[in-house]
Amino acid sequence: MPKLIPFTGQAPGDSLARLDSNEGMFFARELERINPMVFEERKPALNFLDLMPVKSDIPMHVEQYTFRTGKGFGEASFIGDYGSDFPVVNKALEETSTPYRLIGVAVEYSVLELQAAAALGRPLDSQLILEARRAIEEKVNSVAWYGDQGAGLRGLINHPEILSLAAANSIASGTTAANNLIELNKLANTIPNSTEQAEAADFAILPPDSYQEVSQQRNADGTDTSTLSYFLGTNGYISEAAPVRELRNVTLPGESSAADVALAYKRDASCFELLYSGIQQLEIMRKGPMHYCVSFVAKVGGVAVYRPKSIFRLTGV
Repeated sequence: MPKLIPFTGQAPGDSLARLDSNEGMFFARELERINPMVFEERKPALNFLDLMPVKSDIPMHVEQYTFRTGKGFGEASFIGDYGSDFPVVNKALEETSTPYRLIGVAVEYSVLELQAAAALGRPLDSQLILEARRAIEEKVNSVAWYGDQGAGLRGLINHPEILSLAAANSIASGTTAANNLIELNKLANTIPNSTEQAEAADFAILPPDSYQEVSQQRNADGTDTSTLSYFLGTNGYISEAAPVRELRNVTLPGESSAADVALAYKRDASCFELLYSGIQQLEIMRKGPMHYCVSFVAKVGGVAVYRPKSIFRLTGV
């Protein structure tokens, strides 16, 4: 009869094996599950293309953009039948110039990085192109709203020639609907009242907190109509409003502290334009046997304001 050998977890003749905390049947990595999806970080919306007229037909080789504005002066008066002293009217032209600046950014990658990304189903080149375009548009968005003093470019919010007044009341939580309407009506009425109805705004932008407040606030007890809806339906000039994050904590020229502002303007290319060429991708450049670089360029000239009195800034909202 064969001899039975009891099972000890080891082969006969082998020394006894011991599994401690660093040994086992599985590696930790084998028990890990990796989600193949990449969750991208969300970034703030860039709204200059939606909220401003854009002039994109200026050639890339241009280094300065100049526009002319005309202003008539003189008036008629009573004269006699044989009068020869006719009052003279005339028109003066004024030129305004702004630099047209080149901005750029580049992405670099290697052949091995492209191969690895392709094996993992992640199009590296496409992702880098999106990041490059985003970087340029972030710079253009900043110039569009705030300008760039070092580059000699003007933005819409702090443009020195537009109409400007300080709010008597902040459009904020705790402010009554009546006082909020006073400030909203300043956005609608200041331009036509300052220009004898020659100009009028049709669009208003508010800081997000102010926009939210008048959107939710009841205009009066017993009604579901918000303060903003009542204003848009009754003011006669402004028919649309939007929240804009860039209006928060703005430091204006000559001011030492930051404050929220609101703007009203006519959203039309005859009043103002953002000078922006759009993005151009240059040819792929080889920097080494396995190293490549792709550059992207654009030109921006800030905001050219043709009719300054068609734009109004309300500060301290």
